[in-house]
Amino acid sequence: MADESKGILARLMTETWPAKAAGGILDALMLPGQVAGGILNVPPSRPGYWSDEDEAKSQLTNQTMMNRATDLGGLMMLGSGAIPGGANELRAGIRPYQNVPDELMGMRRQGPQRAFEEQAYQHQQPVEIVLRPMFGGKPEVFQDVYKGLNAEHAAERAYRAHAGEVWNVRNLPEVTLPEGVFKAGRMK
Repeated sequence: MADESKGILARLMTETWPAKAAGGILDALMLPGQVAGGILNVPPSRPGYWSDEDEAKSQLTNQTMMNRATDLGGLMMLGSGAIPGGANELRAGIRPYQNVPDELMGMRRQGPQRAFEEQAYQHQQPVEIVLRPMFGGKPEVFQDVYKGLNAEHAAERAYRAHAGEVWNVRNLPEVTLPEGVFKAGRMK
């Protein structure tokens, strides 16, 4: 009886879809290291002679590697915004320009920043900025427009414009300000 339950438990841990999915993810993540280490090379069964059997093994190994590479590509796309509706949620907390020096971000270290009209960037990005709450109060939320190379660059410029005070910056498709309606995208 104990052997049967062990067999059932072992089957549950290897044959159910969650276990197979986890195994596929693990195989996909290990693929680059196995290729670099030569673990997936198919040596000939007889040195110096490549048989039909060796060719079949090689084709099977190559097909398995292609499947694993496809799985790896799918895993990497989850964080790239391949699903447009959930792109911001997938990238939550990721700031690609976070470690770029201020000079390359077009920010002045000291003194006032350039006016919106004077900035040379071609992309304008409406953003919602949430400032850190002061003394346990409510966070202040407001909308503004920043220029940048792209949406992420403009959002990072918004972070830096309010150095140390920003809790979160969220890109918006458009915003209405007293100066007019601003839409995200390349300016004409």
